[in-house]
Amino acid sequence: MVMSPTKRNALASALGGAPARLKEDLNASLGAVAAFFGLVALLFTLPVVAFMAASFLAVLLISAVVGGCAAVSILAARRAHRVTQRHLGLAKAGYAASLVALAGCVVALVVTGSRALG
Repeated sequence: MVMSPTKRNALASALGGAPARLKEDLNASLGAVAAFFGLVALLFTLPVVAFMAASFLAVLLISAVVGGCAAVSILAARRAHRVTQRHLGLAKAGYAASLVALAGCVVALVVTGSRALG
């Protein structure tokens, strides 16, 4: 089904403006999305690294959550640099927080895994 230009314009005005403007606003928020998920990943990582006395399964499950949050953050940060010039500082902060969170989870997995085997 193809919409006529008048219906498309009516739909765009009902949504509060042109669709291009909406896309620009969504692209501009990618830096904030990257920062949010990067800091969530870091917040999940800090207790795991601080208290590595947890079981290997608990560390593995939390590392999976951290990996998911970090992946979303890294993808949003990389896309933000391609599509917009707004909030790039937030995108860089989210990217860095994600890398630190992933490194912390790898260390925690290695330490708890070696304890579980030995």
